[in-house]
Order: sequence, then C-alpha cells, then structure tokens
Amino acid sequence: MKRVNYLIVALSLYVIRLLFLSKPCNALEVKIPNSFPAILIFGDSTVDTGNNNFIPTVSKGNYFPYGKDFPGYVATGRFSNGKLMPDMIASKLGIKELVPPFLDPKLSNDDMKTGVSFASAGTGFDNLTTAISKEIYHLGCRNIVVAGLPPIGCLPIQRTLSFKDPQNRKCVEYQNSDSEAYNQKLSELLKNLEAQLSESTILYADIYTPLMDMINNPDKYGKPANI
Repeated sequence: MKRVNYLIVALSLYVIRLLFLSKPCNALEVKIPNSFPAILIFGDSTVDTGNNNFIPTVSKGNYFPYGKDFPGYVATGRFSNGKLMPDMIASKLGIKELVPPFLDPKLSNDDMKTGVSFASAGTGFDNLTTAISKEIYHLGCRNIVVAGLPPIGCLPIQRTLSFKDPQNRKCVEYQNSDSEAYNQKLSELLKNLEAQLSESTILYADIYTPLMDMINNPDKYGKPANI
C-alpha cells in the first residue's frame, strides 16, 4: 500500500503545543512548510466545523454568539466564537485556511483532496472506532495526533449540574481526576500502538495541562476568568 502523508487529528482541542510551541496567538500567522497534502478530523463539538448543520440534532452551533469573531462574523456551525483548532492547524501547515464539514452539500473535489472534518457535536464513543482507525492505517495514513481529555470537571455544563448556586460554582475535582487518569493510560497506549504500526507517528496532545493553566492563571493570557 502506498504511504500517504496525511495528518489525522483525532479529538483535537484548543492547544497542540507541538505545532504552536506555546507562542502567542499571533504566531498562528506564521506558516510551516507544507509537509502534508491533507488533514482529516474526527471528534465531537470541539472540532465539528459544521456537520451538525446537516443532520437532525439539537446540538447546533449555527446561531449567535457562535461565529461572532469568525471571518464575516457569521455562525457556521462551529461551536466557537471564531475558528476551531482544525482550521488553525490546517492554516499553520499551509494546507487550507478552513477545514470544511464532510456533510456540506457544497463540498468540492478539491476540499475532499485536502481534507475535511468528520466530527459531530454531541457524538459518543463507538466500538467501531477502533476498527475504522487500524483500516485508516492500512489505507496509508501514518501521521496521527490524538488529544487527551480536557479537565471535564471544569466544563460549564458539569459545573452547572453539580452546583445549584451559580455564584458558588467550581470545578468538580473528582471528574478532573478521572480525566487525568484516562490521559495517562491513553498516552501509554499510544506509545505501544505506535511501536506496533510500522513507520507510523502517533502523537499524544496534552490539552489538560494548558487548559488548567488558563483556568488557574487567566491573567497570563490577558483575560479574566469567566467560566
């Protein structure tokens, strides 16, 4: 099977230090020489660039304030005020400026060749995921980035469900501990998997640590804590 130098990003979220080297956001404007012809995205709302616009679901990101900082100031189905990390990674690598959703009926052949997002907000885990992944490898994909869990206990929905008083909400520590335990096991699993798959590069992206740093030290990032 011919080796294909695609970049697969699974559950990518917010910060990938390997690409952005912990520099300020304006560092995203600097391009890296194009080593990848395409980028393929799998995951949930954190990397859904608009697939849920085209399926019957209550999980929608096609209304204000989503998109208020996006080019054109329009909500695109991205669960963000602006671009998502897949867009930033694709731009950084010189692949394309925006990663379109796979379900977009206006998707062009060129879009398919350079990469799309298959992510869907609200998605869960399916055992078929593992079969679809080894299949991807045998189709020739060799470069894969897998992000760990964020501090789940700090998500607004978890804080809201756990604390009735909105003035007394805080991160749910046991849920964060679960995230840390999961991430440790995932990191070791990926090392073992990479060793089993010849010529593969499988990177673990730690998103827990930088997000906790943002939560605990918001002044470092120029914004007050607002979660």
